[in-house]
Amino acid sequence: MKKANFVFLPGVFCEPNILWEAQKNKLANDANVFNYDLSSYASIDAAITRIISNSPEKFFLIGFSLGGQVALELFRKIPERIKGFLVMSASPRPPAEATRARVKNAIHGIKTKGLESFMSSFYDGYFNNDTFKQKYLDMTKKVGVEGCMNHLRIVESIEDKPFPNIICPTEILCGADDDKTTPELHREFHKKIAESKLNIIPSVRHYIMWVQPEKINEVLIKWLKN
Repeated sequence: MKKANFVFLPGVFCEPNILWEAQKNKLANDANVFNYDLSSYASIDAAITRIISNSPEKFFLIGFSLGGQVALELFRKIPERIKGFLVMSASPRPPAEATRARVKNAIHGIKTKGLESFMSSFYDGYFNNDTFKQKYLDMTKKVGVEGCMNHLRIVESIEDKPFPNIICPTEILCGADDDKTTPELHREFHKKIAESKLNIIPSVRHYIMWVQPEKINEVLIKWLKN
């Protein structure tokens, strides 16, 4: 029996194998996993070109945070190849001026404070407690300064374009306590995609795949069964 294909797109400062560890383990025996690392690309166009050329003909698409923005660009380019879409902790809008200002501040902070010191202060915006702090810092250290800078450059390169026409089955996950990509933004996602379901998860901020990995795995297994 032919295995299903899953394409995973990570967020800013994320090393994909660490980020999606629970999901990779869940799918290991039943699916082909394409786990993309965005840290080698300095623009969204460069990342998209690589993803399109290296992905299978048909696949399920999973995008987290920045990966959600990259996913929207894939829908503009190759919508016919995407069988299902799972997006979480992301925005349906291009980066606002306030976001672009935070990106510039992050670039400055990394350069002046050093990666570990900057990330230690950055952590509190994404989690409700310190449970995952060392894991997060270890992950960003593995991405490295240049990789983190490239993630920020991708954000800077995102243009203001019309929202793509998404007609495949779509699942939208959001942490109820996420003040970076808020429940309001995810409700906007939900309104823009006709075949979508929205799940706002209590007591979670940004990193759903670590705090409540079963919420993501449930969707993946449902797709496998169908």
